[in-house]
Amino acid sequence: MQEVFIKATPNKIVRYLSDNELEDLLKVCETSLWDRLCLLVILAIMTGMRKSELINIRWTDIDFDAGLAKVDTYRAVMIDS
Repeated sequence: MQEVFIKATPNKIVRYLSDNELEDLLKVCETSLWDRLCLLVILAIMTGMRKSELINIRWTDIDFDAGLAKVDTYRAVMIDS
């Protein structure tokens, strides 16, 4: 499997993936043996959710009608485009 490398940056700098990096990341995800990796990566990209938030989200946290995902008691993120 092809690997995607992203240079680490200090936390003080906000960095976004370039279009090419995003395309490469999604291509690699599609080759994963875990069939839900691509969905998880897309959710992370579209919502900006943290790793711990992505790991802990449950179907009951998602309101498809409102287009919201409840992240914790204080925060919700838009999931509808």
